[in-house]
Amino acid sequence: DPDLEMKPEGIRQYLNKATGADYSLAELRAAGERIFQAERLFLNRAGFLRDSDTLPPRMLGEPLPDGPGRGKVCHLEEMLEEFYPLRGWAQDGRPNRATLERLGLSGEKVQ
Repeated sequence: DPDLEMKPEGIRQYLNKATGADYSLAELRAAGERIFQAERLFLNRAGFLRDSDTLPPRMLGEPLPDGPGRGKVCHLEEMLEEFYPLRGWAQDGRPNRATLERLGLSGEKVQ
């Protein structure tokens, strides 16, 4: 259907048409978050924690030469301080127990 856009509602409609299911938008979002958190758990187990959440030194230390961000650098640590709680993660970059329980991933070990 050319009227469906690839926004969450469009994705939901395509998924439901392709599978014959009747997923709600909330169910689709929860599935996406479960995938995101499961991926993070996998990465944590492989040794990736907060110190692995970084950017190239150039982005962190060299001011942009032009454009709207001219003269600015990325303040990654400040961004992580805000991002981790939004994702339901501890300050070391691991998902919190409450986040895992809310998503039905409570059987997963938080190390």
